[in-house]
Amino acid sequence: MAEQTKNLHPCTFAYDSTGRILNATQGSTSSTTWDSTLSTATFDDNDTPTGEALFSAQDSYLIVSGVATLRPYFTLTQATASGITTVTATLENPPATPPTSLDFIVAGSTVSSPISSGSASISLAIDALVATQKIDVIATATGFKRGRINVGGSDTPTLQAIAPNTAGNTSSTSYRVTTSSKAYAQGYYMGQANLTSMAQALSDLQVLVQVLVHTLYNTGGVVNSLTQSTYTPITLSANEKNALPDIQTNLLPNLGYTLDTIYPSGGTEVLQYASVKTVLPNVTKSAQDYATFVANTPGLE
Repeated sequence: MAEQTKNLHPCTFAYDSTGRILNATQGSTSSTTWDSTLSTATFDDNDTPTGEALFSAQDSYLIVSGVATLRPYFTLTQATASGITTVTATLENPPATPPTSLDFIVAGSTVSSPISSGSASISLAIDALVATQKIDVIATATGFKRGRINVGGSDTPTLQAIAPNTAGNTSSTSYRVTTSSKAYAQGYYMGQANLTSMAQALSDLQVLVQVLVHTLYNTGGVVNSLTQSTYTPITLSANEKNALPDIQTNLLPNLGYTLDTIYPSGGTEVLQYASVKTVLPNVTKSAQDYATFVANTPGLE
């Protein structure tokens, strides 16, 4: 450090034998008790970097024998092609003997990657259902400041990374990034069907149940017709014989939707029936997609 008579905005730093800054204080240190195993150095506006600059970026520097030097660090970039996101970490300000590998950390998994020509890469296959979640990729190596890049959105993450050639990931090169939450996956696939809740789906589908009940059990319905003498009779059990007239008397009059009412001749469909026709195919597909996702994705909770 340069020796100056004027001491502006002093900041004092305590650092260990590797140069890592472990403690820092701005202004007077008269009331500060430092660990006796640590070394200390004070920087002010006359130093490079200045005390305040060093105070605001402590993890970017090492202090060796009172001299602050910029730590080696990584810059991370991303590129996406054919559905695969490649994150590349480039060594910056490397030491005389740079590391031969680094670790990528993504969705709780640590992946070692060899360094070649000053950089290393990881390939990610990001499932569509987590594309809006925050997906941080971190590069780290001993002595380096960590690099970080978000390759997703801003939603709260519920992530896991599945290694290549393992259950749930048939790729031989890319890590699959997906959700670890069944509840999140269910919400996503429900959203694909334009549903706001399972209650909405059940409300719409119960229309079909009511129509089915009416068709089967009303006085001109399937069950009643098949029990007439002009048809080959169906033998009903005592329980069934008891239930049929009760359904006709007490259930049918209370149905809100019947074969008679859902699409009257010369009229238009009732709103609920029109909704069923729109929703049902989507519900079916979404249910199938969700079932396929669960079957092919380990680690769900």
